[in-house]
Amino acid sequence: MSEAEDMRACRELVRRWDPVRYRAAMTAPAPMRDDLLALYALNAQVVHAAWGAREPMLAEIRLQYWRDQLEALLRGDAVDAHPVLSTLAQARWPHRLGGEDLAGLIEARRWDAGRESFADAGALRTYLDATGGGLMAMGARIMGMSAPYDREIRRHGRAGALAAFLIAVPALKAHGRRPLPDESPAAIRTLARQALEDLEASRNLGRMAPARPLLLTACEARPVLRRVLQRPGLVLSGGLERSLFRQRLRLLLCALPGRWWPGW
Repeated sequence: MSEAEDMRACRELVRRWDPVRYRAAMTAPAPMRDDLLALYALNAQVVHAAWGAREPMLAEIRLQYWRDQLEALLRGDAVDAHPVLSTLAQARWPHRLGGEDLAGLIEARRWDAGRESFADAGALRTYLDATGGGLMAMGARIMGMSAPYDREIRRHGRAGALAAFLIAVPALKAHGRRPLPDESPAAIRTLARQALEDLEASRNLGRMAPARPLLLTACEARPVLRRVLQRPGLVLSGGLERSLFRQRLRLLLCALPGRWWPGW
């Protein structure tokens, strides 16, 4: 495949498997849009590797494949002929990011592949920080944001990841998982309250144009987390997910300059 065909394949992969990040990335300036989509395509492949296999051992093998391929790419070695890998090999930003967050993205997904529960709330936050937080931090560096904003960006991404995780709790339990270390209403409220504090800490980022395509990926977090505070039982019973119409409307409104900001 040509370079343009590889990029089209990445774009289509994100559109199908991660529509929220796809729509958010499309608001980014053209030179950076494809880089964000390539990053999100990699993330989608890693998530699919963890969840797409019936057996935990097969998922582990698939995750290790992506870990090995990324390490080879960062060393400058040849990688397999895969649209995502070929696109990453042509890009400059993977070498600017370094391997820590990329490796962390894969290592955290080993929880998805396994059957273990999180030992405590701290372990859950570490998982969310490596997935949602790390992914948003890498996007920020692609967008040219400097290191001083890294902590706030990570907190915003972690809050967005928690909201999505809480929505997924009933489905995870239906598959035999125990996603929450403590299912009591008080513990669930504490998780939501901490995530809302993370969103508040990143409020100043909403005024920065480079951050908006990143923050938009978590634009559903605040209304979901507020609902969790009011009715924590919904986390276990279901009913947190908002309609596709409401999701798209909120994304549109949050993207309007001078109106709302993505954590509103």
